[in-house]
Amino acid sequence: MPVTIEKMDGMPVIVATFKGHVDVSMVKYVFNRTAELCEGIEGPIFRISDVSEATSSFVEMLGVIREAGQGGPGSTTDPRIRAVFVGSNQWTRLMRDALQQPQFGGVNMPAFTSMEDAMTYIRHQLGLDNDVASG
Repeated sequence: MPVTIEKMDGMPVIVATFKGHVDVSMVKYVFNRTAELCEGIEGPIFRISDVSEATSSFVEMLGVIREAGQGGPGSTTDPRIRAVFVGSNQWTRLMRDALQQPQFGGVNMPAFTSMEDAMTYIRHQLGLDNDVASG
């Protein structure tokens, strides 16, 4: 499957990396896996969806948008999830713009061109932006 999903150690952050062709089944997998990884985590959970290397047809993208807006545990509209996109392709723009519409969940999702920028944003949101890495 051209998607990997993992939780970052020590942070309420899940990273889903999509590569190649993406369809609705992959998005459902990410939502289900996110719900599993969220068990036992208190507070908001950030999910970074790195779609910088993802491709899909327009029709499949619409299916993904509909699925993301339907709700359910681990989905983009799950109240525990704070969705963040990484990418600069048409996939990123279309998903972000569509999911902000009320009929698809009304979710405001920041988008960044790099993982580093996304992590800076998340650290700031978590109040960790003054932490200095040691070592």
